[in-house]
Amino acid sequence: MNINFTFVDITHTQLTTEGCKFLAQLLQSNSTLTDLFMGANSIGDDGAIHIAQALIENTTLKVLSLDVTKITDNESVYLAELLQQNMFEQNNILRQLNISQKAFTRDGCNEIELSN
Repeated sequence: MNINFTFVDITHTQLTTEGCKFLAQLLQSNSTLTDLFMGANSIGDDGAIHIAQALIENTTLKVLSLDVTKITDNESVYLAELLQQNMFEQNNILRQLNISQKAFTRDGCNEIELSN
């Protein structure tokens, strides 16, 4: 399946971990999507892991919003790795990551901050 959208907003759509698996497969091969808003869904850590792994391969996404998605400190390590991969590899261009209203503790926030 080829998606030719540049902006997708699936906020408040009851997206779950299973949906994230499918979305991750699409993101790995997509060459047009630049903005993805997934907030206010119960994707949790496992769903975020699927998305983070897919974005290591994705070369077009500039904006990712994961606000209010029940991601915890466990996922902060994967998000930090995602930021590092996107910042240091020439092909990846993620510029904005919205992770507001997360259940991160100070340690989780430090993981994200250290990746910058």
